[in-house]
Amino acid sequence: MAEVHVVGEIMDAQGFIQDELFCSWSLKYGGGWRLLAGTACGQTHAASGSVQQPPYFAHPIDVHLCTRSIQGWPKVELQVWSRDSVGRAQSAGYGFCHVPTFPGEHQVYCNVWRPLGNAEHEMKRWLLGHSVQLADSSVVSGPFDRRKLCTVSAGRVRLCLFIIMRNFDKFDIEC
Repeated sequence: MAEVHVVGEIMDAQGFIQDELFCSWSLKYGGGWRLLAGTACGQTHAASGSVQQPPYFAHPIDVHLCTRSIQGWPKVELQVWSRDSVGRAQSAGYGFCHVPTFPGEHQVYCNVWRPLGNAEHEMKRWLLGHSVQLADSSVVSGPFDRRKLCTVSAGRVRLCLFIIMRNFDKFDIEC
């Protein structure tokens, strides 16, 4: 089988209005893929930042996958959370990015958005910090459901990924 090894880190979050952030992440892939080693989900530590210095996570990712086709190529799904002054965790946004399809080092920027609520929800968000959350997280990286949502940009998360590929030519798989 052809193999893809993804090694890297979730580096930092940029452009968010919240001070203290952390990310939960998961690697999503199609049915023809199999996890050989590593963990396909995780959570960073909480990090504080400022305008000059964004929150820095340096959270490791190390995943080894195998496949027989490129259908269902892996993607990283993120949910960014913020912690308020009393310690409550509130959703700051959602995003996803595809794992690069060629070997080497890659800086990947994952644009993060949040659902836009009605006037009442936005007032609660502004006054109390309550944010609108998705009932079904499969919408985040699904190609069709997301277009029905009203969203607003929340920021972006930077990842540094090293991609190692093996046996793609042996199985006549071209990326």
